[in-house]
Order: sequence, then C-alpha cells, then structure tokens
Amino acid sequence: MAKILVWNRYPDWELLAEKLAYDGHTIVWADKRQRIRERIATSRPALVVLNSRKNGRIRWDVLEELKRKEPHLPVLVILDPAHPLKDNRLSLADEWVTRDSPYEEFRQKIGELLPQCLGMKTH
Repeated sequence: MAKILVWNRYPDWELLAEKLAYDGHTIVWADKRQRIRERIATSRPALVVLNSRKNGRIRWDVLEELKRKEPHLPVLVILDPAHPLKDNRLSLADEWVTRDSPYEEFRQKIGELLPQCLGMKTH
C-alpha cells in the first residue's frame, strides 16, 4: 500500500497507526518541524497527515511550507471538533476530517487521496 507521514504524535494515535498498518500502510512519524522535512526527503511518503494540536491550533505555516515545497504531496488535516474552523487556509489541505470522525471516514479520505499520489510516482 502506501507510506504515510503523520505529524504531531499523540498516544491515542497508536491505535490509528495500528489500523493503518492493518490496512497495509507504513507509518512514519515526525514530531518537529525540521523532522517533517527530513522524513519527507528520506521516507518519500505518499501522504502527510497533519494533526491539529490539542488546543485546536493548526500549524498553518507547516501546511503552507509543505504545499509550497511539495505541491503534489497530498495533505490530510485532522481538526479538533471542539474548535470551529475560522480560517480559509484549510483550502491548502487536500482533504480534512475531524478527530472524532469514525475510522471508516478517515480511511475513505485516505483512499481518495492516495490514488492521485500513487499514480504520480515515477521512480
């Protein structure tokens, strides 16, 4: 299947990683901004999952940098449902879900994003 880079690791994400691994994906973690660049360069993921922080904030600067440097790399943003979205920068993301979404919805979004990326790989 695909290599998925997850940024902002929380303990409850271990279950998500297990489910994704069960679906055949490989998970690569990045917890700091400089590591996300390194992981993209070394791991060449097919998808980036960008998690909002526990306070609901999204690192828009990271999303903007990702889309500027890797415009064809799909990014799925996971939002905290308790914090309403008030920023149009979410349009930079290829897709988004809320943290309380069922796994099937998350899985569906990944399935919609991965064919785009997998079809673009030329090496």
